[in-house]
Amino acid sequence: KLAQHRDVCLCLFDVMLPGIDGFEVCRRVRATNPHIGIIMLTARSQEMDKVTGLISGKISLRYNNIRRFTMKPVYNRILLKLSGEVLAGTLGHGIDFDTVQEICSVVKTVADMGVQVGIVVGGGNFWRGRSSGKMDRTRADNMGMLATAINSLALQEALIQTGNDAVVMSALDIQRMVESFNKDKAVKYMQNGQVVIFSCGTGSPFFSTDSGAAL
Repeated sequence: KLAQHRDVCLCLFDVMLPGIDGFEVCRRVRATNPHIGIIMLTARSQEMDKVTGLISGKISLRYNNIRRFTMKPVYNRILLKLSGEVLAGTLGHGIDFDTVQEICSVVKTVADMGVQVGIVVGGGNFWRGRSSGKMDRTRADNMGMLATAINSLALQEALIQTGNDAVVMSALDIQRMVESFNKDKAVKYMQNGQVVIFSCGTGSPFFSTDSGAAL
């Protein structure tokens, strides 16, 4: 009820509320007042919880006047590490394109603020090399790298559909589908406002996509 009042400009609440999920409260507040700023407090640390929170309050990103609550970006360039599991959304496996679209709408909002964005994505929603049983580890990790390429192409398509151009660059040579990684070209793409998605980790087995993000 308070959110319906125009003089209320900021809503602060805990996600862990008795009787109702805080994310649902966020969605209801947002539906009632699309202009209100929302801050959610939580001890939850899972990546999916953070994505759910952003998605729950996403409507605010579509209104220009919300910028009065937004500080000037601290960083000119950021690198976002996404696990493959996040792209699976509620499906638990594969790609939930509704979730991917929601993530990309948030990425576009950041890019529209003038921040250069790079994304490293994992492939755990399809395959994890370390969970491959008795399979040869090198071959299993190669499969995992290909899974990240699938996710990267899905992210690229979703970003383009939201109106933000995107380029996929790979640590492996699969040039008929995506560009091979080149530092200078990647920087130029980001400077031109394009989101660069880095796939296939480091291009070598025995290293995770987290290692690729760190490098």
